[in-house]
Amino acid sequence: RPLPSAGPGALIGFIRSSNGQASQPFLVGSQLTTKVPADGRLYLAINDDDYSDNGGAFKVTIKY
Repeated sequence: RPLPSAGPGALIGFIRSSNGQASQPFLVGSQLTTKVPADGRLYLAINDDDYSDNGGAFKVTIKY
């Protein structure tokens, strides 16, 4: 798991800046309101180290 403090299967995210550097992953969970410290692309992922046995979906709403 990329984020040990979050449980397996939790929704996590990270920001990748235009120079290719990725931020530390952070827990999104069921609700998150935050300001990001830099411009970049938001990536969402599942907190898991083995995707081969996964199933299901997340519904995400982003307000700008």
